[in-house]
Amino acid sequence: MAILSKKELLTIVERSIQESGAKLLFLNPGNKIPAQYMVTVDQDNFPVDVYIWNISHGGKGRSEKEFRIQVTGVETFSVSNRERTAILGYYAENEIFVAYDPIRHSESKLGHSPSMQINKEVIVEAKKKGLALYQNAKGESVVAFKPGLLASYLHFQSEIHKSGETPDLLKAFHAAIVDDTFLQPLSELPSEREFAISSTRKAIRASDFRSRVLGAYGSRCAICGMQIRLIDAAHILPVSIPSSTDETSNGVALCALHHRAYDNSLITFRPDYKLEYNKKLTEELVRVGLDEGLEEFLGHLPVMLQIPVEESLRPKDVFVDKANKLRGWAL
Repeated sequence: MAILSKKELLTIVERSIQESGAKLLFLNPGNKIPAQYMVTVDQDNFPVDVYIWNISHGGKGRSEKEFRIQVTGVETFSVSNRERTAILGYYAENEIFVAYDPIRHSESKLGHSPSMQINKEVIVEAKKKGLALYQNAKGESVVAFKPGLLASYLHFQSEIHKSGETPDLLKAFHAAIVDDTFLQPLSELPSEREFAISSTRKAIRASDFRSRVLGAYGSRCAICGMQIRLIDAAHILPVSIPSSTDETSNGVALCALHHRAYDNSLITFRPDYKLEYNKKLTEELVRVGLDEGLEEFLGHLPVMLQIPVEESLRPKDVFVDKANKLRGWAL
């Protein structure tokens, strides 16, 4: 079982927040606990205090399903209305975060090396579905999730942990977010809970799509081959179009520059993966004197898109054709 250093754990936290689509500022540089950040999610800015430990087995004599974080180096958790507090465990083997309710752990001083439990089956379910909710023996709502959902957890922390107030509420919240078997219309729920559920659903789908697309392309831009964690999973047929899907074949891995160029119709690719540039648009850029770097940009375009080896993961003709028509291409 991998045991990560505090620096390694915080690096995973920071990368996960950024790869969740959020912006991150460092308020206390270094590896201090709590680590303090300013996070921006959907134009909502909030400070976050992050406590994190490795998740390990509960120890000798414990059930094989009982895992925990061993809380060390902390006397109390600072919780205020001004900021969010994240009490996290990380299970490196499955690459899963587990988050505990900060309100439940802010009422009194912590004892000597206290622990917080999680059932191993919840970690396994989160690995499979993206997110799993759990009520432990103390009645606390605990949530396990993939790294790509960390920003969403921080954004909706309060509503997610409130779901553990009763077993029935936990079951309903889990059904609404994870299993999509919630029968009650979301519009009938309190507005905060409706927004938390619908937004978390979207985040789970987006995280899964991103993971599959980047995996298919080896986290490399399909045009320039760049990695260095500046790669997006771009939808070919935009999500705003009703017939768009989250199939891997409706995605392509692009660096930030080529993603913008693609979305703005400066470049595209055909169903045979041949790259094209927009002659009309490039002529307009020259005419208005905004063509600095254009020749170099076009000169570095390869002839063909770099596609996955597995045929089923490659851009599907129907998505490419429809997307090109929507973006005004006459190919």
